[in-house]
Formats: sequence, C-alpha cells, structure tokens
Amino acid sequence: MNLILHPALLYAALALGLVGCLALFFALKLEIRRLEAHAAKREQAQARVWTARLEILERKQGELEETAQFMAPPGPPASGFNLTRRSQAIQMFRRGETPEQIARTLGVPRNEVDLLLKVHGIVLAAYSS
Repeated sequence: MNLILHPALLYAALALGLVGCLALFFALKLEIRRLEAHAAKREQAQARVWTARLEILERKQGELEETAQFMAPPGPPASGFNLTRRSQAIQMFRRGETPEQIARTLGVPRNEVDLLLKVHGIVLAAYSS
C-alpha cells in the first residue's frame, strides 16, 4: 500500500497520463490535417469536373447561337378575328354594311366574315328562342 501512495509513483503516473494525452492530441491534429488535405483535393476535382461541364455547355450555346442566325424568323400571325375585330364586324353588320364591305374595311377574307355572321346568327337564334 505504501508503494501505491508513494509521491514519485503518483507523479510518474500523472506525467505518463499527460504524455498520453499530448500524443492523442497531436495524432488528432495530424488526422485533421490529412482529412482537410483530402477534402481540398476532392473539391479541386469537383471544380475541374464542373468547369469542364460548363465549358461544354458554353460551346453548345455558341453552336446554337450560330445556328439560330441562319434560321428564318417566324412569320406574321395568321389573319383572323380577335375580339375587337369581331365586335367591329358585328357592329358594322348591324349598321347594314355588306359582308364584302366589312371584309374590305377590316382586312380579313370574306369567308371569315361570312362564318362570323353565321355563328352570330345561330347564337342570337339560340338566345331568342
């Protein structure tokens, strides 16, 4: 029992514990540095991959822009009745103008005016009965 309580042995055990803790601390620091270096290498590899993908996309965009220069622009929209022209045609018909005059005034084909007036007549007949 005297041997266990001897002060030199207690100091030696304390010093050994301290050296063990320092060894673990420095081993942990080395492991952290190793992991940080590994993560940095991985990030650089990912950056190279994304840079290569970006270059491919930029090249494709350039090719598409070159191709788009040679494409014809879309033609003007087909002539037809929008709501304003439709209401104008019906108002002109109610004033007594002929379908030829309405077509000429609005700049639409005569058959479209005829069709519009027929549909309008059907709708009015449905509501009046």
